[in-house]
Amino acid sequence: MSRSTADRVRRGALFALIAAAAVLGGCGGQAGTVASLFDTPAPPAAAAAAAAAAAPAAASPPAETGLLLSGAVSGLPAGQAVVLRANDTENLTVPGDGAFTFPTRLSQGGSFTVTVATQPTGAVCTVGRPSGSGIVADVTDIAVTCSRITVSVGGTVTGLAAGTQITLRNNAADPTTLAADGAFTFGTRVAYGSNYSVDVGTAPSGQVCTVTNAAGTGITADRSDVTVACRAAAIYLSHSLGTGVRVFTTGLDGLLADQGSTASDIPPSGFGSSLRLVFDAQNRFAYSLDPYTNELVQHQVGSDGALTRAAALPIDATDSNVSGRALAVSPGGRRVYVGASDQTLRQVAVGADGAMSAGAPLAIGANIQAVSVDPLGRFAYAYTDSNEAYAFAVAADGALTPAGSSTTVAGTGSGPIAHDATGRFVYAASGLDQDYTVFGIGTDGVLQAARIAGTRTWQVPAMQAHPSRALLYVLNAQDTEVWVYQIGTDGTLTSVGNVSSGADPRGMTLDASGRYLYVLGGSTGTIQMFRIGADGLPVTGSTLAHGLPGFGTSTIRAGR
Repeated sequence: MSRSTADRVRRGALFALIAAAAVLGGCGGQAGTVASLFDTPAPPAAAAAAAAAAAPAAASPPAETGLLLSGAVSGLPAGQAVVLRANDTENLTVPGDGAFTFPTRLSQGGSFTVTVATQPTGAVCTVGRPSGSGIVADVTDIAVTCSRITVSVGGTVTGLAAGTQITLRNNAADPTTLAADGAFTFGTRVAYGSNYSVDVGTAPSGQVCTVTNAAGTGITADRSDVTVACRAAAIYLSHSLGTGVRVFTTGLDGLLADQGSTASDIPPSGFGSSLRLVFDAQNRFAYSLDPYTNELVQHQVGSDGALTRAAALPIDATDSNVSGRALAVSPGGRRVYVGASDQTLRQVAVGADGAMSAGAPLAIGANIQAVSVDPLGRFAYAYTDSNEAYAFAVAADGALTPAGSSTTVAGTGSGPIAHDATGRFVYAASGLDQDYTVFGIGTDGVLQAARIAGTRTWQVPAMQAHPSRALLYVLNAQDTEVWVYQIGTDGTLTSVGNVSSGADPRGMTLDASGRYLYVLGGSTGTIQMFRIGADGLPVTGSTLAHGLPGFGTSTIRAGR
């Protein structure tokens, strides 16, 4: 084949290939090229990347403009919220201590104000940086400081004898002493919405003082209406063979002045025990049990200590045979507790005006021999002839709720019972085994016993704790002595000493101030007065003839 012929063949093959490519491209609906027949396809990932790069960029959100307005809250009471207001248009509720930020931003060079729109309950909040202008950066230092609201408690004292002083307490603390009539305010303010309770911590010598408007709950404003009226203290005597009581007022030196007989309606057996005539802490009323009518009798206490019958309430309105056997009154004077003959503990509410109303009885299941209330008014106790003590929690209004199980208290049916001034311990003197039993009061009110051995108590007609010092006084009739014990921090007793009580001691009582002790002589027909020394031991003072028969049973009792 000649060169020209070969060239023609090569050109024809090339044209055939080009034609075939054109046909194939037409079948795919696209214009084919020679290069497309021989090119290597791109990998899928690379193709996707290339497509993404070729796609238009997504639109990003616009950047926030403006400046922050923020800060922090401190001191906010638990469970409370404060509402802040920015620029007099935007409110923000902050539910507790910590950081906050207003949603609306400030403009460059602008200004701001922050105020408290709504204060929290029981607190006041202030803004440390309440305004600003020409702002060029975020504001992050708005400090909101909250302080709890407190209220003051005070009142007036009247009738305080010259040369004496009185110490008042609020909520069993914050002692405030006055040496003359006039206004007083406790140094410690109380929290907004809380409670107050004013009582006499130390009474003036030879006087008792009545507190009116003594307590309040949920207070939200200052109180200055507590009134304390003082008068001569009184000692009350009774005899098992005569009706009524004999009243003796005490002077500033503890000396007694006979005021004659009073409350002739009190029958002898109704006053046969020191537990059968009780006084409320405000010294407005005294209460006794009438065994003939089976009533609880309320007596108005006069300015001279005289008792005047004010009202009477049946122990059981449906059963006149139910009588009262034991008696106690709450420190606030709003409840009287009666151990009844049907083995129940009766609750009697006392209104602000003194009106009495019976509450539901609490079944004990044993004969109640004694009832007591701790000095702080938290717990009440019923002591039975089955040697059990039943504890009850005392509500703010004086209502009782059973607290825990009973505690064995051997011998309480035959011996006196005393609470210490702090309300932490109860002492029971037994006539069955010659010792005392000391009980710690648990947080739930249940008595926790711990035996104190080796201290004779045979024939103990009276036992009483000092109203303000850690001292216990025991009248030992067998040895005709008054025994004095120091009360330890754990309730244990350490002997301080003893003094002669005089012959045939029948009863003993401390006056409300704790400065004087009086021992009632039976066959001697006398009252022996003792001054309480710095060491707690009684120092013999004057002797007064009381004029009651030397036989039978006599009782001596100090007013509150």
